[in-house]
Amino acid sequence: QFDKPANWQSVNYAVQLIMAEPNGQAQLTLGSASESTAAAAAQAFTGQQGISVRSSGAITVNGIRGQAVAFTANTSQGQQLAGQVFYLEYGGQVYEILGLALAQAWQQQGGAIDRAMRSFAPTAASQSFRRVRELHLVTLSANTTPAVLAQQSNGAGTAAEIALINGAQENDTLPRGRMVKTIRWR
Repeated sequence: QFDKPANWQSVNYAVQLIMAEPNGQAQLTLGSASESTAAAAAQAFTGQQGISVRSSGAITVNGIRGQAVAFTANTSQGQQLAGQVFYLEYGGQVYEILGLALAQAWQQQGGAIDRAMRSFAPTAASQSFRRVRELHLVTLSANTTPAVLAQQSNGAGTAAEIALINGAQENDTLPRGRMVKTIRWR
C-alpha cells in the first residue's frame, strides 16, 4: 500500500503507478526495478549520466529494507530537478519509488514526496486485489487506430487485442463515427 499526497492526480498502469502534483511541479512513481537487489538498483541509478548524488545509504521503511538516494539532475530542456529514490526489497521483488520535483519547488513539495514514499507498506494479508478487464463500446469521435485505443486503455488492452476484437489490423485507421470495442479496467 502507498499513500498519495493530498490533491495529487494518479494513473495506475499495469506495471507502474504515477502520481503528479496538480501544478506539474512534482511527480512520484512506484514500479519495479530490473535489478535483483536494492543495492544493485541504487548503484545502477547513481551510475546514470546526469545524476548528481546528494546522499545515499541504507534505509528501512515500515520494516522493509532497502537503499535510498537523494539526487539532482537536469532535464534535456535544461530545467534542474531535485529528488529521491527508494529501492525496497519485498516479496522477492525490488520496488522503485521515485519522487522528483523542479529544484525550485523541492522545498515546498519534498515533504509530501518523502511522506508518501515512507508510507510504502505491505498490504494486509486479509486484503486481496484483482484487477478485472471488461469490454467497453464507444463511438469514435475522430479517426483513430487500435494502437491509440490501447494507449488510452491505461494498460488494460494491447493494440493487438483491440485490433482482434474489432476485426482490424493494429495499424488500420478506424473511421470517425464507428462503434468499436475497447478494453478498460473495471
